[in-house]
Amino acid sequence: MLLALILLVSALAFGFALSFLFDFLDDLLKQVSFAFLAGVLASAWVSLLLSWALGSLSWQVVAVTSAILLAAALFVVRKSKPSIKPLRFGKAEAFLLFLFLLLAVINWNGILADDGRGGLTATANVWGDYAFHFSLITSFAYGQNFPPQYPVLHGAPLAYPFLMDFSSSAFLVGGLSLRDSVLLPNLLVSFSLVFLAYFLALALTGNKAASCVAAAFFFLNGDLGFAYFFKDMLASGNAIAFVSALPAAYSHVPAAGIHFMNLVFSIFVPQRSAILGFAISLLFYWLLFRNLEKQNKKEILLAAVLLGSLPMVHGHSFIACSFIAGLLLLWKIFDERKIRREWVYAAAIVAALAVPQILWIKQQTGASFFGWQWGWMHQNSDSSAFDVAVFWVKNLGVPLFLAVIGWFFADKRLRRFAIPFGMLFLLCNFVRFQPQDWDTIKVLIHPFFVGCVLAGLTVVNIWKRGNAFKVLATVLIAASVLSGVLTMVWWLGDHPVLYPQRDLIVADWVRQNTPADSLFLTSDAHNHLVPTLAGRRVVLGYRGWLWTHGLDYSQQERDVAEMYRTAVCAIFRKYGVDYVFIGPQEVGLSIDYAKFENSPNFENVYDARLDTYRFRVFRVKC
Repeated sequence: MLLALILLVSALAFGFALSFLFDFLDDLLKQVSFAFLAGVLASAWVSLLLSWALGSLSWQVVAVTSAILLAAALFVVRKSKPSIKPLRFGKAEAFLLFLFLLLAVINWNGILADDGRGGLTATANVWGDYAFHFSLITSFAYGQNFPPQYPVLHGAPLAYPFLMDFSSSAFLVGGLSLRDSVLLPNLLVSFSLVFLAYFLALALTGNKAASCVAAAFFFLNGDLGFAYFFKDMLASGNAIAFVSALPAAYSHVPAAGIHFMNLVFSIFVPQRSAILGFAISLLFYWLLFRNLEKQNKKEILLAAVLLGSLPMVHGHSFIACSFIAGLLLLWKIFDERKIRREWVYAAAIVAALAVPQILWIKQQTGASFFGWQWGWMHQNSDSSAFDVAVFWVKNLGVPLFLAVIGWFFADKRLRRFAIPFGMLFLLCNFVRFQPQDWDTIKVLIHPFFVGCVLAGLTVVNIWKRGNAFKVLATVLIAASVLSGVLTMVWWLGDHPVLYPQRDLIVADWVRQNTPADSLFLTSDAHNHLVPTLAGRRVVLGYRGWLWTHGLDYSQQERDVAEMYRTAVCAIFRKYGVDYVFIGPQEVGLSIDYAKFENSPNFENVYDARLDTYRFRVFRVKC
C-alpha cells in the first residue's frame, strides 16, 4: 500500500507542477482539476510504456514510474514560477462539489461493496460492465499481459482503449485492493470531469449561473421518461410505496423508444474509459476555444499532447475531438487565408503520438466496426425524418428546445464554436461508431454537452425576466433532470451480488497456484472468477463484450464446446490450454466429466465444495 501512496503523491505532484506553467489555471480549483487529470494520465502512460518495454508490470515499474514523475515535477518547478492560486468558492463551486459528491457516493456505493456475507456487490450497469474492466486490470497486475492481449479471447490483441484500467493495475500492484485501485482513479478523474465541465461552460458563456445549469443538465440529464414515471405511479394506487421502491430506471424506457439514458448511470460510472476520455476532451475543448483567436504556444502544445494521448484512452473521444478541431481549424484557415505554424506543429505532434496507437487499435477494428445507421438506433432504420425528430424529442426532452432557443442568446464566438458540434450530432444520425448502435452515444455526448451549455443560457435568461419567469425556469429545470434523478435513486437501491465469497476463495487459489501466463478453458460467464479476479487468460470469455468490440469469436466458440464435450488433446494443443475449469457456471455446458476425471491427459489439481457448489481445476497434460 505504501508504494501505491508514493505513486499517488508522485502523480499529483507532477500534475500540480505542470499547472504552474499555464496562466489560464488562475484559481485553486482549476489547478486541482488539472492536476488530478494530468496526474492520472501521466502515471498511466509512464507505467504502461515501462511495463510494455520490460514485459511485466511489477513493483519495480511502479517505483520507477514514481521516481520519473517526481523528477519531472521538480524539473518543471525549477523552470516555472510555482504558485498556489487563490481559492474562489461560492455558490457555483458548492453546487459543483455536490455533483462530484453524488458521483463519489455512486462509485463508493456501487463498485464492489461488501454484501455482508463475504462477497462483493455492484449496482446495475456496473454489475454488467465492470467485470470486463476487472479482467483487464487483473490481467496486467496478476497475468503479466504484455504485449497486451484480450484476456477473454485467445489470440486477439487488446486494441480496446485500456489506459484508465492500466492506471488501476499500477495501483493494484502498488498494494491497494482491487476495489480501492478502481475507486481511487475514478474519484480523481470524476472530480476533474465535473469541474472541467463547469470551467468549459464558463469559458463559453461567461456566466456562472448558466454554467451551473449546464452542468446540472449534463450530469443529471433526463428525458421524457418522467411521463412514464407519473403514469406508473398513478396506476400503482400508492404513490409513497411506489416512489420508495422504484421499479425501473425512468431515463431508459426502451418500449417507448427512449434510450438516451442518464449519463452518470450509463457512461460516467460504468464505462471507465469514457470517464478519462471525456474529462480530457473537456480540457481540450477549453484550450481549443481559448486559442482559436489568440495563440498561446504552451496551451497549443498541451492541447496537441492531450489529443495525441486519446486513442488508447477513449477512441470515441479521439474521433469527436479530431472532428471538432478539424472543422474549426479549417474554418479559421478559410477565414484567414493562411495556415498558422503553431497549428502545423500541433498537428505533427498529434500525428506522432496518435498514429502508433491507431495502428495498434486497427488490428481489432475491421470494416464491420463502423457502419451506416439512420437515426442512431436500429429501431429508426425505416423511420421518416419526422419520426426521427420525434424520437429525439423523447430522448433529449426539454433541454433540446432550450438549446435551440439558447442559440439566439449565444454570442458570435459560442455560436461559431457550437456549429461543428451540431454537425457531429447530425453525423451520429447517419453513422454507427461501433457494432452495437447504442454505443454511438459515446460520441453523441460531445454535442450533447454543448447543447446543455446553450440550454443553460436559455434558463438564465428566462430567470432574469421576473418572478413568474423564475417559476417557469424552475419547472423547466425539474423537467430536464427528473428522469435522470429518478434513475439514480433507483440505481442506488439496486445491489446484485457480482462475486459471492466462494468465487473470491477460488480466485485466490488460482492466483497462488497457477503460472501468471496460464490459459484456462472456462464458460463465457461475464463475471467468471478466472479472468476477472484471478487475472488469467481464457480461451473465450463473455461474448456480449466481444461482439460490441467487433471481434470474431466464432472459431473459439466452436472449439470451447468441442473441448468440454470430447476432451480431444489436439484442440487443447492448438490453443495451448493449461487448465480446465469446471464450476457452477460451467454446469450448463455439455461436459463429459468422465473424460477429464479418468484420462491421463488431465490431472485434477483442485477440488472443493463451497456453499454446495463444486469447483474443479484440471491441469492439461496433453
